[in-house]
Amino acid sequence: MERVSSGRIASGFTLIELLITTSLLFMLLLTGGYAYQFFDLQWRKDLDRAKVAFSEFQQYELLSGALAGITPYLVNQGNSSGFYFLGDASGFTAYTLAPVFHQGAPAVIRVFREKQPDGLFQLVYEEASLQQTALIDGRQQLPFDYRLVLLKDLPALSFSYYAQSHVDEMALEQTQDIVWIYQWFDALDGMKVLKNPEQIQIDINGFLWRQSMPARANLLRSRDAMSRGAT
Repeated sequence: MERVSSGRIASGFTLIELLITTSLLFMLLLTGGYAYQFFDLQWRKDLDRAKVAFSEFQQYELLSGALAGITPYLVNQGNSSGFYFLGDASGFTAYTLAPVFHQGAPAVIRVFREKQPDGLFQLVYEEASLQQTALIDGRQQLPFDYRLVLLKDLPALSFSYYAQSHVDEMALEQTQDIVWIYQWFDALDGMKVLKNPEQIQIDINGFLWRQSMPARANLLRSRDAMSRGAT
């Protein structure tokens, strides 16, 4: 009697199936690698933007502190005296008690726009420390040894100053009290008008940044007048 074999067929992958599977796996790996590289690139860009934003915020905080520290400071110029402040649409020079670089001592600061080679503007801060120097004369030459570029590539940048304009005559007649009218000026010379701004506005391409100053000008003016009258 003949023995009949069961004839089981061995299971497995054919060469074509193996090639198709390998190709699909390679495509998945390639797509995953590209997606990872794209994510890593975006993450690095976001990280760089975050670093830039944080740096700009730190610089803004430092400048804001220096501007808030601007105070009326009387100096001589020839036979007259006035406040050490000079500003126009391109920037200003002032006396501050809270400088950015050499903290712990007053300083004279300059904040101004500077034109770049491409025609755009950058916002620049410069500082001359008064730790070793006494500020006496309005025309005194000072070494501005510290410099910081705060913002770059600005299409427009300008400055204006909020200060006393004139006395309200109607209020003076009615109440016998001196009431000052304030307004914004494109230029302000503290030596000539005996005024210090109570606010500085920086127009950064349409964004208006306003910083208030201590209002001590009237007190200093009266003290200076009294001292001159006594002499």
